[in-house]
Amino acid sequence: MLITPPVTDYRAPTPKDLQELKEHFGLTAYEMARMFAAQPEQWRKHTGGQSPREISATRAFFMAAFQVLSDEEIERSSAWWRTWRASARAGTWTRSYHRAPSRATASATKPPEA
Repeated sequence: MLITPPVTDYRAPTPKDLQELKEHFGLTAYEMARMFAAQPEQWRKHTGGQSPREISATRAFFMAAFQVLSDEEIERSSAWWRTWRASARAGTWTRSYHRAPSRATASATKPPEA
């Protein structure tokens, strides 16, 4: 059994970072919210206003995992959940391979350079 190590020195993406990621993938605000497993109506709280909320390390990890894991690996993880009776109601996992026209890269999942 592996124990999850503590998260240290996490720096949440800034609203500007999130906007650049949104533009890079050519996504709508709704799609960005879904990518970070956030409610679409809550997305603005992460991207604007005087005091935007930070994206948690958990949400950032969740988003990154879905970008790099295969469908089979995601299903294997979901199956592991079920072994200890955890479950989640979700539709079919969908993968949209968006590419911003001016920033096409070799990989649709590659984030913009920092």
